[in-house]
Amino acid sequence: MSKANHIIVCVDTTINNKDGWSVLHVACSNGHKDVVELLMDVGMNANDTSNNGSTSLYIACQGGHYDIVKYFLDLNCQLFNSGGNTTIKHEGGWSALHVACYYGHKEVVKLLTEVGMIINDTSDKGSTPLCLACRKGHYDTVKFLLNCKGQTSKSRIDSTKKIKMEAGININDTTNDGTTPLYLACQEGNYEAVKILLQLELKDQTCNSCVDTTIVNKDGWSALHVACCNGHTKVVTLLTDVGIDINDKTNNGCTPLFLACRKGRFDIVKFLLDFKGTTTNNRVDTKINMNNGWSAIHAACYNGHKEVVKLLIDSGMNWNDISNNGSTPLCIARQKGHTDIVEFLLLLNTETLQSRVDLTTEHSHQNLGVHVANSETNNLLIEDGVNVFERTNFRNCCCMIL
Repeated sequence: MSKANHIIVCVDTTINNKDGWSVLHVACSNGHKDVVELLMDVGMNANDTSNNGSTSLYIACQGGHYDIVKYFLDLNCQLFNSGGNTTIKHEGGWSALHVACYYGHKEVVKLLTEVGMIINDTSDKGSTPLCLACRKGHYDTVKFLLNCKGQTSKSRIDSTKKIKMEAGININDTTNDGTTPLYLACQEGNYEAVKILLQLELKDQTCNSCVDTTIVNKDGWSALHVACCNGHTKVVTLLTDVGIDINDKTNNGCTPLFLACRKGRFDIVKFLLDFKGTTTNNRVDTKINMNNGWSAIHAACYNGHKEVVKLLIDSGMNWNDISNNGSTPLCIARQKGHTDIVEFLLLLNTETLQSRVDLTTEHSHQNLGVHVANSETNNLLIEDGVNVFERTNFRNCCCMIL
């Protein structure tokens, strides 16, 4: 075969896989710095993006590959556009700093802030790097971000330009749905992150403001609401220690106590009931009901949390409380088939007259007839002297409408 017929095949570095990943992307993902350098030497584009907007720098930051991140950032000192462009964002508006904070790669975060990346930058949903670090509970990263003070850093993106970092991080930044870094840390039960956010005595702290525990999300939920709902007892203790409103209500009227009862968080319910704030106004008010008239006992009965029901009754709550549509806790427990709670409430009738469960309370649509209750709860009621066949003009059970 003549030389003229020889086919010389050169490697094509521009070919990507179905996800838009180049060989440079995969080398960065796996932390192979030597391979990354070889690929850059033959002219590969460090700012090429995958289908979801990931650059090689972003992928290296995600994996916490410090040496590769530093290599890309250092290239910016040598030749314009030869290194990693820190302004390119992943889909959803995440920057390289966002993803480094999310995965808790503190040393990578330091590198990125040193080149002037915006520490209060927001994603499409309004999340800041601090929000993401708090949500995942990366204490060291949170602490570092909180200690970022106003300082001048030399930008390696443009070595002739100085970038002044923002004068401290905004600790009360909210996402699009109104959640703060504190809320996200409380939501996930990240005790250490919550603790540092609440510590006002941090030395050399230059946050734009102290943490504001009164901020609520679009549904009216505070940090205490979400901590109680998710069962994070230690976090609840921290929040009450700094004086957060223990009786704050969501848009539909739920208090932290109500949410803890609904989820059966026994330890938190007990803590809230036993809590003695420094002022009378900061002690749990068991008389606050939801907008639909449901009390904390209604919520506990609905979900079958017998031990929580006992706690609430021991604290003096009214188990004959009536919701807006006339449902008592007994109605709710019976309709849901929680026989143990029905039995417990009926046994209260063996005690003093003042402590008896009211079996005569009428629902706004019907009385205590039990036509949809299960046979076991029916038997309990029959034994207690209830006419289970009695109907009102509406001909329905008192538990059918909630």
